[in-house]
Amino acid sequence: MRMMCKFSGDSAMKHVLALCLVVVLLIVPVHAIDFTEASFTEDDVQVTVWITANTPWYGPFSEEVNISLQVASLAENITTITITEIVLTVQRSDPAGSTYTLVSVQIKEFSPAMSGTEYAAASASMILDGSLTGTDCYFAVVVKGTYSNSTVEVPFQVSSPENFIGPFVIAAGLASPQLVVGLVIIAAATLCIIAGAYATKCPGRGSSRRKLLEE
Repeated sequence: MRMMCKFSGDSAMKHVLALCLVVVLLIVPVHAIDFTEASFTEDDVQVTVWITANTPWYGPFSEEVNISLQVASLAENITTITITEIVLTVQRSDPAGSTYTLVSVQIKEFSPAMSGTEYAAASASMILDGSLTGTDCYFAVVVKGTYSNSTVEVPFQVSSPENFIGPFVIAAGLASPQLVVGLVIIAAATLCIIAGAYATKCPGRGSSRRKLLEE
């Protein structure tokens, strides 16, 4: 009987330690990651992007992302190129890897527009909010602007692939329904085990006390 009580106590302790480990992992500070620069070309417009963000994220999240980019036109005789708007999104790759789900989006408009001759450069700090989670999440961008020569101005809107920069993880945070339910179940199971272990009070101890009283 004493061995059973010891086993119950050890099991309860393991559950408590597991719960503590989950909490510790969730409060460990994240670190800023400089993702590798990435480029794409669409409709004679070439875009190069640099992104810095603290990862991994924990949903629901509200995270700051720093983005810098350069835009150049591959057309001839360009005299001016401008950037009027950046759309930054986070996409989650679905299990099959062939489709993506929009997780978050933020828009930065430039007024006046950011302009240049050979290329235009722009930087922004954006706060992305969302609640979805995923193990394979990516940044994607849409850039709007114009380029012109001495006679005509051409507007453009170019989009990167959905899996443009990444991947990174958005894990279940303390406020997510999945983790809350899991923590409640673990806590309830732990309390039941501890209560059961101490409620029995290991009958052998009670017998010993009775024997001492009888003597």
